[in-house]
Amino acid sequence: MNNQILILFIFLLSLSFGSTYYIGDTVSIEYQNTPFEVHYGDYPSDTLRLSDQSGKIIIFGLSASWWPTVCTTSLEALLDDYSHDPRIFIFENLDDPGQPYTYEQWGDIAQEGIPIIVDDIGDVWGSYTLFNWFSINGYYMEMVVLDHNMVFRRLTTSTYSVDIEIQEILSESGWIMGDINYDQSVDILDILIIVNSIMNGEEYYFGYDINEDEIINILDIILLLDIILYD
Repeated sequence: MNNQILILFIFLLSLSFGSTYYIGDTVSIEYQNTPFEVHYGDYPSDTLRLSDQSGKIIIFGLSASWWPTVCTTSLEALLDDYSHDPRIFIFENLDDPGQPYTYEQWGDIAQEGIPIIVDDIGDVWGSYTLFNWFSINGYYMEMVVLDHNMVFRRLTTSTYSVDIEIQEILSESGWIMGDINYDQSVDILDILIIVNSIMNGEEYYFGYDINEDEIINILDIILLLDIILYD
C-alpha cells in the first residue's frame, strides 16, 4: 500500500511540472497573440506578444526575482553577441517581482535595456503563463528558443546550447555566411560594414566573425573577399 501511495504521489508531482509545449511543438496562434505587460526596458509598446516578433528567432529567459542574480547573466552574454541582429529577438520573463528584486533592479543588474515582462495574466498573481507553457522540468533559470516559425526548439541553461540552436535555425532558413546586411548576397557592402565596425572599435558581433575566432579583424575581411571572388 505504501508503494502505491508513493507511486501516486510521484505521478501527481510530475503532472504539476507538466508544460503546455514540448520540444518540436508549434505555439498556437491564440497563444502567440497573448499580450504580456512590459515593465522594463526598450520596447515600442506597453504590451509584448510573441506574434509581434513573428519570423524571428525568439529567445527569452524564465526567471524569478528570488533566484540568485547570477541567473540573469546568461541572457546578458547572448545580448552581447546578438542584440544587433534583426533576425533575433531577446526578452526576459520575471516572475514574483519584488521578492526581493523589482523589474528595474533585476534589469539594472546585467541587462539594462532588455524588455522584461511578467506573465501573470489579468493581474492574477501566480498564474505563471509563460513558465507553464514552456518549463518542461518546472525549473527557473532556463532559456527558451523559438524558431522563426514559432516552433519550440530548445530549453536550456547553457548559452553555448543556444548558440548552437541559433546557427542550426539560421542554416535551415537559408542564411548565407558573410551576408552581414541580410540581403541574400555577399558583396562589397558586407565588407564595408565590417571595415566600419573595426574602424569604430565596436564590440564583438557574432555575425561579423567569419572565421569564428571571436575577434573581428582583417582576417574576416580577407575571408569575405574570398567568398565574393570564388563562390
